[in-house]
This record gives sequence, C-alpha cells and structure tokens, in this order.
Amino acid sequence: MMINTSFEQRTKRRNRLIGLLRSEEYWKTSDLREQLGGSQQTLMRELAELILSLAIMESLKSQLLTSNLKTIKQKLFQAYPQEQHSAVSNISAL
Repeated sequence: MMINTSFEQRTKRRNRLIGLLRSEEYWKTSDLREQLGGSQQTLMRELAELILSLAIMESLKSQLLTSNLKTIKQKLFQAYPQEQHSAVSNISAL
C-alpha cells in the first residue's frame, strides 16, 4: 500500500511542530520557523489548524482527549504574536 507522500510529509512536519511546542515553555514564531523551515504563512496556518483541532476535541468533552488541553492551548497561543492573541482566542471559542 502506497502512502501519499505529501500527506506523510505534512504529518511528519505537524508532529515535529507539536514536539517543538512540547519541548519549551515559550516559542516565538520566528524561532519555530527557523526550526521547521517554511514561510510565516505556512507556520501560522499549521498553528491555526492545531488550534481548530483542539477546539473540536474540546467540544467532544472526552476526558481522555482533553486532559492536557489547557496546557497545549496556552503553548499554541503563546506562539502567536501578541497582536494576534485576541483573534486566535476566537478560534477556540468556535
């Protein structure tokens, strides 16, 4: 069975991003970009996708899925520039 390389690459990158977010208390997007490569726009899209995924998991109200949700969300929000925090907060309120 052949795996879609593009999907596989995105999955590896997303896993690397999550690993980086877990490794430090605070990240600036410029530092994440330096570690991951790619554009600011790509990184911001990936962060937004992670936040949206967390909002969906939170809406399911599963204890198993949401036990560390608050910590994960805080790290994702911190990765955004200060001036974008209110816009990002609105994503998780969906």
